Amino acid sequence: MADTQRPYPQGTPCWLDMYADDQDAALRFYHELFGWTGEPNPRREGYAVLSLDGKAVAGIGPKMRGMPGRTVAWNLYFAIDDVETAAERITKLGGILYFGPADVPQVGRQLLAADPASAPFGLWQAAPFPGFEARMQPGTPVWFELETPQGPHSADFYGALLGVEVPKTPMEPDSYWVLMVNGEQAAGIWQAGHTADSPQRAARWRPYFLVAETDAAAHQAIAAGARLVTEPKDSPYGRLCTLRDPQGAEFSVIASPA
Repeated sequence: MADTQRPYPQGTPCWLDMYADDQDAALRFYHELFGWTGEPNPRREGYAVLSLDGKAVAGIGPKMRGMPGRTVAWNLYFAIDDVETAAERITKLGGILYFGPADVPQVGRQLLAADPASAPFGLWQAAPFPGFEARMQPGTPVWFELETPQGPHSADFYGALLGVEVPKTPMEPDSYWVLMVNGEQAAGIWQAGHTADSPQRAARWRPYFLVAETDAAAHQAIAAGARLVTEPKDSPYGRLCTLRDPQGAEFSVIASPA
């Protein structure tokens, strides 16, 4: 299993969490689907860090009064070297600062914000917790994709905020951009179109979780109350589909190509 104990380079997606309407139900759903373990910590306002084989992969907390957003969703955090400077940069670039910067004692510093298209995201400064401690194993997040009606603007925003390159992709130069961190692809930005039959959706970041078998994972999730958003399909990167968990948080599952 690939893992990490060091802070991620700035601009790297480094953590996922959600604040659920029903935390116990969310924990049961993801425990069973991905084999995660972890329970609420009363010293952290009930926040639960979920793990695989003792390595942290995500967090689920209870919905707290005053938190931005009306729907339950996965929140993506990017590693940042100086969260204070980044907070100032967010508003100058047209984003909205919701919360922080704030200390998570003996763990790090964080903030929650929204980009100019209103997609929520977070920033995390490790002190010392780096974020994801396990990677490239079934049950871990392996990709992150922003669906937005403002693709070029979003690419400019994240590039300037995080100090990374966000080039167009040669195959889809008008609809897909990739965040590059130290020469490696870290996340994607997709310009979402809409029609009368497919109205525009709110901008959002969506995680992709690696699974051993996509169809089996989808069937298991649906049996536990999830809804299928897109049917399983093959891609150059593996077989994938998108689901919405019982509380409405959207995520994708993907199996490595054979």
